Amino acid sequence: MLFFNIIGEKHLIELGRTVSVFVDLPEEANVFALPATAVYGANNVYRIHNNRLSMVQVERVGDYRNGQWGSWILFRGESITEGDMILANQLPNAVEGLKVDILTQTD
Repeated sequence: MLFFNIIGEKHLIELGRTVSVFVDLPEEANVFALPATAVYGANNVYRIHNNRLSMVQVERVGDYRNGQWGSWILFRGESITEGDMILANQLPNAVEGLKVDILTQTD
């Protein structure tokens, strides 16, 4: 199984030379990408359900680079399922049960 590919001139890689490497790994189940602004503390995010915040603990598993949106963080969270709405930015004084209004939604 090949996890990387050399793009460009292969002869330019020399011992001791610093190069940028992007690694494509196989997909993992229950892993999702979020912007760093969605993380509260080291490993918590807020799910929005019925316009209320609910804190969910997640496990950081890596980083994801997307040219359009920049760098995101990869997380695993067993209690988060496809379709859950996650607060994607920092909200001052965010607490469990806080009522919120959703202004925009991006897929």
